[in-house]
Amino acid sequence: MFIVAFSSRPERVKDTFRNLKETGECVINAVSENMIEAVNATSIDAPYGVSEWDVSGLHELPSTTVNPARVAESVFNIEGKVIDIKEFSDHQQPGMSIAANVFIKATRFWVKEGRADPDYSHIDLDKLGSSAS
Repeated sequence: MFIVAFSSRPERVKDTFRNLKETGECVINAVSENMIEAVNATSIDAPYGVSEWDVSGLHELPSTTVNPARVAESVFNIEGKVIDIKEFSDHQQPGMSIAANVFIKATRFWVKEGRADPDYSHIDLDKLGSSAS
């Protein structure tokens, strides 16, 4: 189980939060040092609907239990489905900000070959930070 937290203004909800509410699915991708610039590019304040794939230059891989794609450059990916969403409003000044916790159940784990022990029960943390095969 994973919990992802959001905070935003009511009129400017984060795209990731909106997508989780609308689709109920996601992929959590581990970020390696060599991906930092590409991942930072996805945080620009672009209009809703602008593809983060185009902005970042990262590449898609298909998922098997959810519709969103995985990041090919990521060493570790987690497919997941939303179990529950808890939204909170600003108690000091109603309408000023909202916060939310999204509870996500993992449905599939992916680890690049050579990054885990032979039976894939443990990830080699020394190999988690690089994207080379």
